Parts: sequence; C-alpha cells; structure tokens
Amino acid sequence: MKLGLNWLKIDKYFIILAIIGLFFLFVYSWLFISQERKFTSPDETANYYFIKLFAEKSQLRFYEPLNEIADEIIRPRSMGFFNGYTVPGSFLGMILIYGIIAKIFGSWIILYLTPLFSIIVVLFFNLLIKEIFCKRIAFISALLLFVLPPFWYYSSRGMFHNVLFIDLLIIGFYFLIKALNFELKVKKKWLLFLLGGLFIGLSLITRTSEITLVGIILFILFIINWSRVGWRNLLIFLGIVFIIFLPIFFLNNYLYGSPLAFAYSKESIDTSSLETVSQTFFLKLRQIILPFGINFNQISQSVYQYIIIIFPWFSILLIIGFLWSLRNIVVIWLNKILPEIKISFKLDNKQKTYLWLYGFMALWLIVYYGSWEFYEYIDKTKIILGSSYLRYWLPIYIFGLPFVALTILRIKYFFQSKILRYITSPVIILLFVFFSVNIILLDPLQGLIKLKNYNQENIKIGKIIIQKTAVNSVIISNFSDKIFFPERKVMVNLPSDKLKQKQLLTKLMNQILVYYFYNPLDENSQNTIDSIKSSGIKLNIIKEFTKDNEVLYRLQ
Repeated sequence: MKLGLNWLKIDKYFIILAIIGLFFLFVYSWLFISQERKFTSPDETANYYFIKLFAEKSQLRFYEPLNEIADEIIRPRSMGFFNGYTVPGSFLGMILIYGIIAKIFGSWIILYLTPLFSIIVVLFFNLLIKEIFCKRIAFISALLLFVLPPFWYYSSRGMFHNVLFIDLLIIGFYFLIKALNFELKVKKKWLLFLLGGLFIGLSLITRTSEITLVGIILFILFIINWSRVGWRNLLIFLGIVFIIFLPIFFLNNYLYGSPLAFAYSKESIDTSSLETVSQTFFLKLRQIILPFGINFNQISQSVYQYIIIIFPWFSILLIIGFLWSLRNIVVIWLNKILPEIKISFKLDNKQKTYLWLYGFMALWLIVYYGSWEFYEYIDKTKIILGSSYLRYWLPIYIFGLPFVALTILRIKYFFQSKILRYITSPVIILLFVFFSVNIILLDPLQGLIKLKNYNQENIKIGKIIIQKTAVNSVIISNFSDKIFFPERKVMVNLPSDKLKQKQLLTKLMNQILVYYFYNPLDENSQNTIDSIKSSGIKLNIIKEFTKDNEVLYRLQ
C-alpha cells in the first residue's frame, strides 16, 4: 500500500457516515442554537469563559481587585486563585486548542467545535476499527457511535473536555495503528508516528489526568510491536508529544507557580510553593494511580448503575460481544453445549491485543473513578445522564462498540429462518437508535430537551437579576453562580468563621452593593441565609420569583 492518494480509501461506508455526520452536526449543536451562552455546569461556564478570554485578549487569567479584601473568594466555581489572579480550574489543552481556532474564525465558533470534532472522529473511528476488525464491524461501530448516549450527550454539552480528549485520542491511535500496519514501508512510517504523537499529545494536554493509562497502553503497544517501531520512530513520537507539552509547562509555571502544577492539583492553586519531591513522592504517586482510593462497594454500585442499568440495550450487547471474543473461555464452551450454532469466530493478533487492552482500560477506569461517589443531582438515588461517570467512562462505552457490533452481526446465527437472519441485524440497530434517541432527548431529569428548557429559564432569571443589580456589585450564590457570571461578580463560599464572615461582608458593603440569591433547590441556601443574618446583616427582598420560589436579597 502506498502512502499517497490511496492512503485514505473512500468507500461507500465512509461516504454514508460522512452524509449522516452532516445531519448530526446540527443534532449535536442544537442545544445552543439560538440561545445565549449560559450553561448548567460550572465547568462548562469556566471553560467557555477562558476560551473566549484567550481568543479575544490572549489572556488566561484575570485580576479582581476586590479579592484583596475578600480573602480571594470572589470567583465562580471551577476557577482557581493564584498569586492575586483568578485562573482556570481545569486543564489548559481545551482552552488553548479552541482558543486558537476561535482567534482565526471568531468566538462564535467555540460552542460548535466539539460537535464538529465529534463528527470528524466518527469517520476516524470507522478507519481505526477497520484497521483492527473488518469493514462491517467498523461501519456498525461508527454508525452506533453517532447515537451512543454518553457521546451524543457530551458532544452536545461541548464545554466539557472529556469528549475532545477522546476525539483527539481516537485520531491519534488511528495514525499510530496505521503506522504499525505491516503493509506500509518503513520509510513511510515516520509521518504516521509524527501525526499519532501530535494528536495523542493534544489529547493528553486536554485531559492530563489520563496520562498514566494512555502511557501504559502505548508502552504495551510499542513493546509488542517493537520490530515495526524502532528507535527512530519512537523518538519522533515522543519528541512531538514533548513539544506539545512545552507550552503547557510554561503556562503552568506562569499560572500556578510550577511547570508540573496542573489546575486539578489543590496545592497548585492554593499555595505558591511546592513541597520537596522526597516529601511528596509517594503521596503524589498514590494520587496519580488511585486518587480516590479503592472502594469495592462503591465500584460495584457505580458499575451497576452507569454501565449495566442506565443503557441496558448497549450493555447487554457489549457484554455478549466481549465474552464472545474470549473464544478460549466462551466460544469453545458454547460449541460444546450448542453445536448446532457452529460459532467459529476467531481473533487474529490485532484483535486479541484490542480485546486485552480494552479489558485492561475498562478495569483501570472502573477502579480509578468508580471508587468515588459523585453527587450531582438533588435526589442522590437517581441515575442521571449528567453524571460524571458517563464523562469519565467514555472510553469504556466508545471502545466497547466493536463488541456491540460483533454481537449484532453474530446473533442472527441463533435463527434458522433466512428471513429472520436477514432482518435481525437491521432491527437491532434500529432499536439501539430508538432507545438512544428516547433517553437523550426525552429523559425527564436531564434529557437535552429538559436541559434546553432549563437553560432558557435560567437565562430569563439571569436577565431580570442583571437588571435589578448594580453593574459593579457582587452576588453571593451557591450553585446559581453560573446564571450571573460574567455579567456580575460572584461569590460562592462564605468563610465558616462567623467573625471573619461579618468582617468580610462589612468591608465589601462599604465599597460595593452586595446581593444574595436564594435558591430553595440548593440545600445550603437556607444555611447561608441563617449565617448572614447571624452576623447582624439585614436581608432586604429585591425580587421574588414564583416558579421555584427563588429570592434576590440585598445585604444591608
């Protein structure tokens, strides 16, 4: 195979996916079409703000003079504070990548970049899986990726960096696997290793917390394919990854005080100095490998809720396909007890490698994130689409699709009728699409229709609040800070010490107007009101909202 025009073969499957992709570009962008830039999460709010700030002003931090008397707490959630400046509270990769693109095309494009990357990556996912499995499995996997609920959901909520991370990782792994293909001449491989390193490097600066997992997978791939890698290609790959990280090291030092102090590290935001390596080596090693420890009860509950129960039409097909691929354990056994089925699916070396690496990756992510309990909804017993598990476990869902496709293609052999064999696969695919569309759009708690309506209500409330408050004022709020920022300064957490709280609020009230927004859905709102009143500060009602009984107070 030549690395020329034939390198990317355009076949009918690719064309079909590209056409469907144009439709899904609109579908993924629908949430923010004809809507102001307000979000339902502080992470989305912070990422969008800093991307726009970098695109328009080439800045990654901003100064709030009131923090000199406010103990550095005048800032929204998901933002940090260092050396007098408010800084990003997340990894910088997404901010830089989207910010650079927005510099070229304008800030209007920011919210449409994740949908665009997601459409592109479906095409690359098809190419990647085709390198490992067959065309039909690759096509079905890519087709199902369009409607895979967590991928669709977070492609629509595009200001989280998880989807961009997996998009760039898939593109990078495609170039890397292509480079390991026997058919390519050795002298042609350096470009593919360079492209693989480029996109994998970009994925890691987008979500650096996954560097250990990705690093282990890369190490295994390089070791078992060393004869097709060699030192020159390895150095090219590692060299481009290092070059990608160079601006991150510089900016980390500029923003957080150390090249290796990433935003998710608490000490990198709260203090200007880092402890010595000898003091923190084992602690940092534990934080990298097991930041949440190991909690088997929580792991089992998380897996049950967010892998098995939430999307049963996906999980059942995935489990069957994965077990089916373990032919030494399952297939041979099935042939013995059900000889009439005549299952003879065999894995070649590439497929075996994919199988075991997928199993390792899934186990790693399940233990890594499953040990932590996330509370992101009022009713903590509810299984919700907006759960962090769905974002963190995106690789499990996406890279599990070939096993889903395998099940769809093989399950027809359970039927003797030719008609049933002919219609089984299309019917299963249509049911997969139906169930996915139903939960993503119509889920009563956090479906996209519900989310869009919720955003529109918040936008209306925000406009009224902005009209009722002074331009340079501060609004104290808990999880409603996203409604007012950046039009108004926001303060989320008051000091727990009553004396410090009174002193802080008194200082602020001597310089600016201070408001409090009460939201009864926030369990901490009433505690905040009681705390303010106990400081001897009066709360005067400025505006009452009838829908959810929110109240805007002015502190006096």
